[in-house]
Amino acid sequence: MEDGEPQTYDPFKRRCIGTEYKFTWFPQTCHITGKKLWLKNAYRQTAMITGPGESIFDYRWYQKDAFLVARLKGIV
Repeated sequence: MEDGEPQTYDPFKRRCIGTEYKFTWFPQTCHITGKKLWLKNAYRQTAMITGPGESIFDYRWYQKDAFLVARLKGIV
């Protein structure tokens, strides 16, 4: 894959089990914009990775506006 080419397959999207609109008590980084989210409302997506042993939960945080635009475009 070349550097300027967008990624077409995202395993996180396939394993996503839910999206929540939460308040960020601790500093987080927006997955789309890279901006810091702290003491703000933001969207958090949760993905569950299963296999032998315990399940692993992975989280991605998004700014409200960036998440809504990405959702309309079908990115997240």
